[in-house]
Amino acid sequence: MRTRFQKVIAGLGLALSTVLLLWFLSPSGETLTVRLKDGTKLRLAHMSYGKEHRYAPGPAWQRLLTKAPTRISRIFGVNSRPAWYPEDTLVVWLERDDPSGRQLFPQSLRVLDANGLASPYIYIDRQVSLSNHTTWSSFLLTSFPRRQPFLDFEWISCSPTNLMVREEAAFFRVKNPWLTPKAASILPPWPASAEFDGEQFTLLGINTGLEATGTLAYRSLSNQWTEFRFRIGTNEPAQLTTNRLVEGKWALKSLELRDAFGNFIREREPLGRIFPMGDHDMSRSDDGIGLIPGAAWPDQRWNVRAEFQTSFAVSDPLHTWTTTIPVPAPGETLPLRQTGQIEVFTIKLQSIGRDPAKAGLVPPTIFRMDSHENAQVLPKPLIAGSYTALLVHAEDLRGTNVLYHYRGGDDKASTRYELQVAPESKELKITFAVQHSIIVELSGQPTIFRTNVIHWER
Repeated sequence: MRTRFQKVIAGLGLALSTVLLLWFLSPSGETLTVRLKDGTKLRLAHMSYGKEHRYAPGPAWQRLLTKAPTRISRIFGVNSRPAWYPEDTLVVWLERDDPSGRQLFPQSLRVLDANGLASPYIYIDRQVSLSNHTTWSSFLLTSFPRRQPFLDFEWISCSPTNLMVREEAAFFRVKNPWLTPKAASILPPWPASAEFDGEQFTLLGINTGLEATGTLAYRSLSNQWTEFRFRIGTNEPAQLTTNRLVEGKWALKSLELRDAFGNFIREREPLGRIFPMGDHDMSRSDDGIGLIPGAAWPDQRWNVRAEFQTSFAVSDPLHTWTTTIPVPAPGETLPLRQTGQIEVFTIKLQSIGRDPAKAGLVPPTIFRMDSHENAQVLPKPLIAGSYTALLVHAEDLRGTNVLYHYRGGDDKASTRYELQVAPESKELKITFAVQHSIIVELSGQPTIFRTNVIHWER
């Protein structure tokens, strides 16, 4: 058996031979080092891919030793730092050598494909200072082109006071170590249209390469967007207006995308259809349109996992409960005994009281909500813990909505409302609505669509 010393020597020989091999086989066409206008040197120093990463900013031989057993790497003073991510992640390290020692902030990086499509800009994940003028910065990407031989990266540094102003920019090109002409895994076949929670959802299309300018590009730090078009029931997308009083039945809450190459995109708060309104924009997510920053690579099919949430639509009998309650005299409190069931929610009305000092007010109406959703297995695609119940309409003898103010409850299970009623009112018709989320799983292949994100308004 080889001694420990022999194993160390063998490890050193392997590391040295690997460095020499990489040096002799260095591919042409790469751009790994860029000098900024002030003389600062920026270098694409290291990349790794997967869920587990070990990094040791420094020379190549130190980075190679991070792949050796820890007891060996520590002999040479290399203390690798492990990092784990829930999704397969491309970690890109940039080395900045700036003798002036100035700080560039904020810094962002994105990856581009051969069509000029780009991921959203990603901020720095980690930063390590090796000396007074040398800094390593890492960026995390969960989606990048797999079928092209080179990866192109764009790095920018914006003004800390105005993200619209780019102070520095650099482009890098590196050989793609994960070039994959054909996906190794098979993507589960999700349909383009299916029924969820009694409603038919259809993914009509995925448009990528849309352009954003002005305020939207400033807020999101992205000038490229991907658009998702959904038909819900018989409702085509982009039919509503800026009138918030008219609601769509379902609002898009989040989006997750996966392809067969292992790319993953998550947007927890996608934008909806955008309406330009002078110096600002309005976005509504209940109109069958979803927008996420960056591109979805168009050379493959994506599985789209969308979370939709019901609106508090009073006209929907499946998600509402209406009952009639008496109006007490000034200074009187009446017990209430009504109990309503909406889906997995039980709503118990407790009491209604009237303040003698406020003849036109009825504070408070208190009702207790007992949710049974955690006591049963919810059928797919309902999400446990996603239910919300509210009093959405209260009508007196005039037939008008008298819902005045939400006050909160005396405890976590109770809620209190104030109602503005006519003094002569004897009873109220009140309506409660339940809002819940479902998961919709559909698939589609993106199409490049070079237009502005507000193209629905043109």
